[in-house]
Amino acid sequence: MKRFVILMSALTIVALLCGVVAARPNRARKAPRAAAVTAVRGPAVSCTARDPHVAVPGAPHGMYVWNPYKVQGGKFEKQLEASVIGKDPTLCGVSLVVLWSAAEPSRGSFDWSSIATQAAPYLRAHLRYNLLFADASEVGKTDNATPAWVFSQDRVAKVQCPSQVPYPNWLDPKFENDWAAFIAAAVKKFGGDSSVGYMRFGIGAGVEAYPGHMEAKNPRPCYNAFVKTINWTYAKWLKHSLNVVDALARQGSHKQLMVALNGIEDSPGIYAYANAVSAAAAPRGIAFGTENLGIGHVAAPNAKPAPCDPQAKNVNIYWCQAFKRHAGKVPFEFQPIVATTPGYTQGYQIDISNLLQYAIANKAQILELYPQEWLARDAKHKSALRAAAQVLGLGP
Repeated sequence: MKRFVILMSALTIVALLCGVVAARPNRARKAPRAAAVTAVRGPAVSCTARDPHVAVPGAPHGMYVWNPYKVQGGKFEKQLEASVIGKDPTLCGVSLVVLWSAAEPSRGSFDWSSIATQAAPYLRAHLRYNLLFADASEVGKTDNATPAWVFSQDRVAKVQCPSQVPYPNWLDPKFENDWAAFIAAAVKKFGGDSSVGYMRFGIGAGVEAYPGHMEAKNPRPCYNAFVKTINWTYAKWLKHSLNVVDALARQGSHKQLMVALNGIEDSPGIYAYANAVSAAAAPRGIAFGTENLGIGHVAAPNAKPAPCDPQAKNVNIYWCQAFKRHAGKVPFEFQPIVATTPGYTQGYQIDISNLLQYAIANKAQILELYPQEWLARDAKHKSALRAAAQVLGLGP
């Protein structure tokens, strides 16, 4: 996704970790009562072994390349195959974005072939792949993620925002039932695949929890379209979000399942939505994360990576309370808001070393990084990835 100083050593990064506790995937454990400082001794653990250096040792962990077949039109795919996959041990595998429309082109009929094709280079290198299922497109002017049959004969309404993709009416019970049925089919198909690390399911646009890119300030044409077309309210969106969490919990899967957290317009407070969704998810073993790592200048070149502060002023870190409340219960995931390499930062000031250190300081153990980070090959990027891998795991 999209909107996305000096390098510390591995020991310094791990010194930022606090309260490491043991737990299993999909099993709730109490967070540690007191902070503890640990250091990595001896060789780093593998991407697939139990990891004593993270908050949930038995859960998925490591650094994965995000969606290389779609980032920049797939321009990095061949470069990754030539110089990174199976050659750079800091890469644990790939996180593939799977469009619902491609996987279920007609109702109840499934086609998983694109997943097998895209995962193949990573499987040949004995790496893992994660599946990120999108029920609707995030940006653009065409929704190519929601299957056409969902809208056939006006089953589910569309919300047309000016200059944006037409979004589905997520609040419609027919849509929710269709998505829940797809979730069940995907978990049944991949829940026993040992090469799959985890599965993340979208609540809203993309694989996130946004009800479309609704504006936070006036003028609000997209927000107004949602209100006019489907009578959207924050309370209704929260109910939909909790329904998706319920659908995941009903699967009883041994595979780690996950949702995203976001800041939602018109919520009662900055932490309200993330707190509500995580409170429903964590006790049932559903993991969560965010695709906005780097907002709030937390990883700027002059920043000092540290655990987030929910009392800090003027910092829109909507996930902070949720991460603090549920540390050690489920694994946390981060995706940066942008790549950190020149030409891809989109105006954000983000230092790769600070970015990875900040994520680890906040108990994240799954990082979905853009392909550019591995392809940069400069000393700073290489050293930052190696240091983080000492905590999060190394590939074969």
